[in-house]
Formats: sequence, structure tokens, C-alpha cells
Amino acid sequence: MQTITIQANESFLKEAVELLKNFAKKSNEEIEISFDEFPEYESRFDEYLEDIEAFEKGELEVYPLGTGWKYLK
Repeated sequence: MQTITIQANESFLKEAVELLKNFAKKSNEEIEISFDEFPEYESRFDEYLEDIEAFEKGELEVYPLGTGWKYLK
């Protein structure tokens, strides 16, 4: 099975999905469609805030990438 990635607006994707479903049905082919949403920056931001809070409490162990990281001192 092959994979394709399409980035477009929501209305275009809905129409494209319907076309693909109909085409697969007529061709007696199996099709699997999944949507990967754009990253929800707010939820990722919340995760970062949780990590910062855990780091400040000493609950998160971090490893500096070098000696010049002033933020991890």
C-alpha cells in the first residue's frame, strides 16, 4: 500500500476524500484515510510549560547539549 500526503484547506480535503472513497468503491479497492491535524501549538505550549515547571521543581532531569547553555545553569 502506498501513502500520500496532501496539504490543503479543509473544504478541499473533504471533497478530495469523498472523490477518493467513491473511486475506491467503484474500483473495489480498499482505502484507508486518516487525518493528521496541524500541531496544536497551544497543547504543545502547555507541555513546554509543564516541563519548565517540573524543571524548576527539580522533577525533570535535563542534559545540556554543550557548555555554553546559559539557560540551564
